[in-house]
Amino acid sequence: MDPVSKRLPPIESGQPVGSHTKCVSCDYDLHGLPMDGTCPECGTEIAQTLHGGMLWYSPLSFLRALRLGALLVVVSNILILIGSVGTPIAIFTLMTLAPAPSPQPHQPPSPWASPIDPQIEAIFMLAVFLVLTLPATIMLTAGWWKLTGTEPSRAAGPDRTASLKTAIRVLVAVILGLSAVTFGLIIAKVFVHNVVLSVSEMAVGMTSGLVSIALFFVSLVFLRRMARRIPDQTLHYRAGQYLWLLPVIYILGMCVLVGPLVATVMYLILIGQFRSAVGEILSMREAAGEVEDSPLFGPQPT
Repeated sequence: MDPVSKRLPPIESGQPVGSHTKCVSCDYDLHGLPMDGTCPECGTEIAQTLHGGMLWYSPLSFLRALRLGALLVVVSNILILIGSVGTPIAIFTLMTLAPAPSPQPHQPPSPWASPIDPQIEAIFMLAVFLVLTLPATIMLTAGWWKLTGTEPSRAAGPDRTASLKTAIRVLVAVILGLSAVTFGLIIAKVFVHNVVLSVSEMAVGMTSGLVSIALFFVSLVFLRRMARRIPDQTLHYRAGQYLWLLPVIYILGMCVLVGPLVATVMYLILIGQFRSAVGEILSMREAAGEVEDSPLFGPQPT
């Protein structure tokens, strides 16, 4: 028995199918037929009807979308992590090497004034945005869009993750919009001399942070439910555990500056494990010679 089949709920050989069970492909009434048999009308494995919600029976294109989406989410978060760690270091370097801003006539010195020339700082932030922030945000949006796509010819009835998918798409769309606003603020600082946008930048930053926190919790609930369709009990349990554990690590670990890094890495490892599990199912079905998105979502005879 293959590794994926071991994780599926058992099908008892010779046991009859209960009443009110219709084939997922042709609606033939399977009542009384053996669970390990096939539909006499269309030849679809009865196990597919009984396990219709499992990813083993999902279209190959849907599984590839999940795998690609998870990869994009991981890579985008790594870019964001690099920016979060590297930007303060670069700013400190600029404070050391860059020339101080020219004093403005008839203006008293402000205790909140940056030691870096505002235009040099704005140009630097524009470069960081174009090299890291913008690609990461686009990648993050594309990744979650792939992960929350509609499954074609879904055989398991109503999608129990539909509301979570909608919430995730709304949140990443808001993040993308806030990124556009941030770009506008940076451009204003580069081309408009002496413009002060501290309040606007703070508001955008706080909103982006709150939306990211919401995305974190909603995405973990989504991954927890998707883990049932692999099925992977360890992944399901871990996603639920991380709902409270990672915030604790993040907050308490801020005292030693490594909490956010550790929590982010653990979160990305979880998404990577989900991607690996989906990839395992996809690889075995491709190795079995399955025809692309056949109406019988299972290994096809060669």
